Amino acid sequence: EILSYRVVFFQSVVFARVKMIDYRAGNWGFHVALGCEGSLVPKAVTMAIPNAIITFILATIWQMPGSDDVDGSTITNFHENTVKAAQMVIGTFTTIMTFILYNRSNIAYDRWWEGGTLLQKTRGEWFNAYSSIMAFTSTKPEMQEQVEAYVQLLARLMSLLMCCGLQQVSPNRDRGFEIFDLSGIEPESMDFLNDAPDKVEIILQWIQRSMVLHMQTGVLPIAPPILSRAFQEVSRGIVNLQNARKIADFPYPYPLAQISMI
Repeated sequence: EILSYRVVFFQSVVFARVKMIDYRAGNWGFHVALGCEGSLVPKAVTMAIPNAIITFILATIWQMPGSDDVDGSTITNFHENTVKAAQMVIGTFTTIMTFILYNRSNIAYDRWWEGGTLLQKTRGEWFNAYSSIMAFTSTKPEMQEQVEAYVQLLARLMSLLMCCGLQQVSPNRDRGFEIFDLSGIEPESMDFLNDAPDKVEIILQWIQRSMVLHMQTGVLPIAPPILSRAFQEVSRGIVNLQNARKIADFPYPYPLAQISMI
């Protein structure tokens, strides 16, 4: 008979945190470029426009030749100086924007590569954990029915664990992923899981608890130090997933994203 799991309620610990700006560029990114919440553009424009007007007026007064000394060479030199100043401003602006775009592209590629690497590590660790648990199961003929039931249940829990893990790092947290059927998992447990804020941690507790219980029933007749290998692989998988989740939960800073979008 498939082992029944009782739902264990965990006391939640609330951490105070500052809400980050969760933005999505979409197809065109106009709402990112024109957004005001968390943007530095309004403050920058407020200080830049008066200074630009004052600078323009003073530069015009100082560089404009007087009526008594107007000749062709003076006007030519005035225009040449204006052109050089404009070229310097454009060159400085181009250098700054090139640095910003290069920096964002470099960071985006590093985050993309790191996220893919961490997900592959997560999959590998959890696959090794399942493979180790299967190798640790009993070979006694009278235990084969219980072993088969546990192996089938564990495969469904692992499938559900990977599904919820991918949902955590996906831009669309409600995106569906293909899993095995839920045979052997009580409906009450699934109702509790659907209402849980962090489904991965709940499923991880179910898997670890099942390993301990089945070691006591003889389904996993293995020494605890050897069984701890499976615990370590499961824990390394969740650590890699949390590092990948960090990339999904902490986007590129909005002010820098807006400047590069503009």
